Amino acid sequence: MEEQLISFDTAKLAKEKGFNIPTISYYSPKGRSEESEGYMTERLECSNWNDGQGSYPTHAKDVECSAPTQSLLQKWLREVHNTDVYCIPWIYENKRVYDFFVNYEGESRAYSSYEKALEVGLQEALKLIK
Repeated sequence: MEEQLISFDTAKLAKEKGFNIPTISYYSPKGRSEESEGYMTERLECSNWNDGQGSYPTHAKDVECSAPTQSLLQKWLREVHNTDVYCIPWIYENKRVYDFFVNYEGESRAYSSYEKALEVGLQEALKLIK
């Protein structure tokens, strides 16, 4: 199963809040997800796209922000900002839905998938960072 990248809006918010872990993927200024080509076509190069450097042949002007996976951003929030984001599955009208919690203070809203709930939870957690 492939890990889910965070959305463009979440990525911009993470950059604003200081996310600085190197990633392979990044968002172009138009919000399109792309991967680093690295120095050789056989391997991908991780870069901290949020610092304006990037790796050859991708140039900083071609990059809006890093595009980490949801799990990497979730780990960064936990380790750097002591903020836990997690989702709890529950059954509503015979369908499995998910709710997210941020440091035990999440709002109760139902989402159709774990990834959708986690994305909203990550955005809410980033908004809490001063």
